[in-house]
Amino acid sequence: MTKKVKIGGLYIGGGERVAIQSMANIKTSQTDGVIKQIDALEKAGCDIIRTSVLDEADIAAITEIKKHINIPLVADIHFNYRFAIEAIKAGADKVRINPGNIGSNKNVEEVAKAIKSSGVAVRV
Repeated sequence: MTKKVKIGGLYIGGGERVAIQSMANIKTSQTDGVIKQIDALEKAGCDIIRTSVLDEADIAAITEIKKHINIPLVADIHFNYRFAIEAIKAGADKVRINPGNIGSNKNVEEVAKAIKSSGVAVRV
């Protein structure tokens, strides 16, 4: 049996039903388009949505996107540990990181502190 994990208002693992996840394929900062895409995916049965976080504009968009969607949002973080911390502050329900591409052990520790203090889920 796997461990049950909460992502936003949804539980996965631990005997829960399999959740369908997809990823927006347009730049996260294109807020209106991302929201439309997420709405269509949710209507098609998507339970969790991922978006890339490549810059500050993407982080800023998370807060606005979260106001308009009903499913958990996962922030895919690439190459900048600060983006993970800021995505958590912006309202991401989960962050997806690769410790090998966000720098030093100190950077990984900073992200781990933010995750622990916020209760946001993480996929490493």
